[in-house]
Amino acid sequence: MHVIRRSLVFKSVLGTVLLLLPLGNMPAQDAKPAVEDDYYPLLTLPIPEGVVLEASALEMMSGGTLAVASRRGDIYLVENPLSPSAETMKFNLFAGGLHEILGLARKGEGLFVTQRCEVTRVLDTNKDQLADLFETVSDGWEINGDYHEYAFGSRHDRDGNIWVVLCLTGSFNSNSKYRGWCLRITPEGKVIPTCSGIRSPGGIGMNAAGDMFYTDNQGPWNGTCSLKHLRPGSFQGHPAGNRWYEITEAIGPRPPDPASGSRIMVEAD
Repeated sequence: MHVIRRSLVFKSVLGTVLLLLPLGNMPAQDAKPAVEDDYYPLLTLPIPEGVVLEASALEMMSGGTLAVASRRGDIYLVENPLSPSAETMKFNLFAGGLHEILGLARKGEGLFVTQRCEVTRVLDTNKDQLADLFETVSDGWEINGDYHEYAFGSRHDRDGNIWVVLCLTGSFNSNSKYRGWCLRITPEGKVIPTCSGIRSPGGIGMNAAGDMFYTDNQGPWNGTCSLKHLRPGSFQGHPAGNRWYEITEAIGPRPPDPASGSRIMVEAD
């Protein structure tokens, strides 16, 4: 018996996100030849008119509602997201005015939002499907307005920590605190510097054993795009963030600073 999946498609002017969900069993072998729709039927969700979604994070909430974040700083709740018909689904604006959301994680009654400047706990205290309490969990890194200073957040690990990977300032520099690092944010908001050497993350997540990984983009000191293990104390390959070892507790030796004036292959030799 094989599991096939149904794809819910969030289409907007500048992006499409697929949420893959179990649907049923494969057609019997003696049935007519299977077609794509037997495995991945596409259902376009009813995004409100005028909304440019740019979906950037998804999280299932209690009661089966789906939270959908936008890079533009909004969070929507989708009612009946697993319905076979878009006519029974409904988008509701849950929160707005946040700064480039690139991570959602539900824990208890709170939705933990990783935005460019901080991890925020968002609550709906009066249960009217509209966020009314925004609590800063941690803003232990810095930004300066550079376009490249993204922050990607994980779901909670077994200890309740959220892992945040921080893009450099531009491609080459770490001009703001902890740019080019992975930080763990504890439930109490403490910042634990965890790994250095990060360049330009595209996402972060963990495997079934709880090991955390992130994807990094090719560029200076990264010859190719890659999936990397965020082992605490590890160096991920880009030296721009070495400067922040001066303010961290010991997580391992500071990697050597480049001395050749060249790129990774010359320096590696």
